[in-house]
Amino acid sequence: MLRKSTWSGLLIVIVIFVLPTTLFTQDEPSTRNMYKTMDRLLSMRQYEDAMPLIERLLELEPDNANFNFKMAYAIIRGSSYKNPMPYLEKAITNITDRYRSRSRQTSAPVDAL
Repeated sequence: MLRKSTWSGLLIVIVIFVLPTTLFTQDEPSTRNMYKTMDRLLSMRQYEDAMPLIERLLELEPDNANFNFKMAYAIIRGSSYKNPMPYLEKAITNITDRYRSRSRQTSAPVDAL
């Protein structure tokens, strides 16, 4: 049987190391699901509905060229009055000719040009 001080030490380790990663990080499945939902909305031409999801993805990875491209695309295709240029400027910094729309894709397609 563990002593009370050992339990206290174990609890402190859990609180310091495990709890913050659980509470304050976005796990891969959640990001993937958010991306898939956003991509589905874009394919159904529901640009305004997709934009809040893209904004959340950009909060997680503001320099992700793929996410920036998706935001610019939604702004241009939708009825938003936002300026797409800041998003396009970030998107064209990392372009690939082997683009596939996936949550882990960090490059934008050539279409961003």
